[in-house]
Amino acid sequence: MKLGEKVKYFRKMRKLSQKDLAEGICSISYLSKIENCTTEPSEEIGIFLGKRLDIDLYNTSYSKRKEEYKSLFYHLYNRDKFESEIAYRELLNARIDHTEDSILLNIFKSMYLLLMSQNTNEATRLINEVSYLNDGAKSEKSFYYFIVKGLRDYYLNDFKEALNSFKKAEEVIEIFQYHSWEKGYLYYLISLTANRLWKNSMCLDYAKLALNIFEKRYDFKRCADSRILLGIVYQRFENWVESHKHFKMAESVANAFNDNFLKGAIYQNLGYNESKKGNSEGALSLYNISLELKKDQPVETKTSTLFTLIREYLKFGEFSKCRKRVLDGLSLVRENPNLYEYQLHFNHYFNILEYGACSEVTTTYLVENVIPYLEGKNESTYQVEYLQLVGEYFEHEKKYKLSSQYYLKALNIYKKYNQG
Repeated sequence: MKLGEKVKYFRKMRKLSQKDLAEGICSISYLSKIENCTTEPSEEIGIFLGKRLDIDLYNTSYSKRKEEYKSLFYHLYNRDKFESEIAYRELLNARIDHTEDSILLNIFKSMYLLLMSQNTNEATRLINEVSYLNDGAKSEKSFYYFIVKGLRDYYLNDFKEALNSFKKAEEVIEIFQYHSWEKGYLYYLISLTANRLWKNSMCLDYAKLALNIFEKRYDFKRCADSRILLGIVYQRFENWVESHKHFKMAESVANAFNDNFLKGAIYQNLGYNESKKGNSEGALSLYNISLELKKDQPVETKTSTLFTLIREYLKFGEFSKCRKRVLDGLSLVRENPNLYEYQLHFNHYFNILEYGACSEVTTTYLVENVIPYLEGKNESTYQVEYLQLVGEYFEHEKKYKLSSQYYLKALNIYKKYNQG
């Protein structure tokens, strides 16, 4: 990090204007040139600026705690909650003397908050304080900045922006030396995000890259993560044999480690396979097993399983059980802005149960609330289904022009997202 960048960063951290910092030391225009790295200040001016900022501007190397920050990342990557908490508390209690320490602490504190509790509010505040890394020259710490920024955007369901950040991290990882697990984890995150954007080819390619690294490291749980993504992509290609193979290989790992987190995801996806093959009874059994495995997990993991149960119960004609799961879902997602999309889905199914699928109330809610939200999030997964439902309603009402508009929109989205 250049000296001028340090001056600019800590001036903003101290909430000082250029006038406040420059007064009695140098002109504002000269300070501006220093911060833009177009001129290098004399050592005397640099010392005075450092004293006013209460930092040592001339510490140009990473602090000795650099490896401790990376150690925290490693524990988080391994999902080792106990070791992560110890490493995090040690870092919080450490004295911050230099610029690099302050920047790295913001980055890795954000990472801890996101991966341990999905605390996007506090993470956003910390990320914003080092946002200059987004546009600056590539540096070793840029990789970690783009990882945490991508994670923050992913948890906020802004998958397009998350993918953009992860791809920037990929540019950095080709320049500097990182551990193989860091590269594997980045490839996994790219695959995970591409999956949410229905970029199927990208998801497949990066899941394979991640799997190759994890297999060489004998990192079995991360291998299972990658195989779950592969199984999901093959679901979309309707290659049930290949999809089932990857899920069952992931299941063998989950059983070996008695990992309920992995099992919950696997049985949900195996249930989806059975649903698509027309076996509603088998699907419901697997979905319920998944939900039971997730009973002590965060709310975020339960909502997707509840959603699949609701859809299957409705398809199977189990309306009372469907209603119970809708109410369970609504009670979980209320007051949680990160789960607003599921709130929309659950409200939609509540309307179906109350008023019917082809009703004015159900259609109005889709048109005014659900569809605009999904369009704004670039979310294709259920857009096609909901647009077709609206088209059916207007067709039933003999409003054929409106009906054809919604059918055509559904067709265009389907074509767009089934090319990748």
